[in-house]
Amino acid sequence: MHLDQPGGASPPRNGRRAGRPASRLAAALLAVFLGDVGAHNFYLRQFIRGALHVLFVVLSVALLLQGSRVSAGAPALAGIPPGADWYLVGLVILGANGLWRWVELVVILATPAPRLGR
Repeated sequence: MHLDQPGGASPPRNGRRAGRPASRLAAALLAVFLGDVGAHNFYLRQFIRGALHVLFVVLSVALLLQGSRVSAGAPALAGIPPGADWYLVGLVILGANGLWRWVELVVILATPAPRLGR
């Protein structure tokens, strides 16, 4: 029996069973524990937002590593250690990504369950 025929099982929509909204509790827990890498967005099928979270984490880690590489063995100029600018930019991006995660957590908790993931 084909799935599209009457009497057949309905195919899953967006990886979930048809008619079943995303769990607010699951999305909130993912936002709290894995929010920096956008796990809650991937769960809610918001792939672009999730990819942006991953991009920001990778970019900030790369900048922090670049700052540590530049500062290794180089003398300080005017009291400012070399690589401090890389560190600062990496920390700002990482902090903004973390703030974005907490804002999305509030949105998840304030959004009615049937509207999650739309």
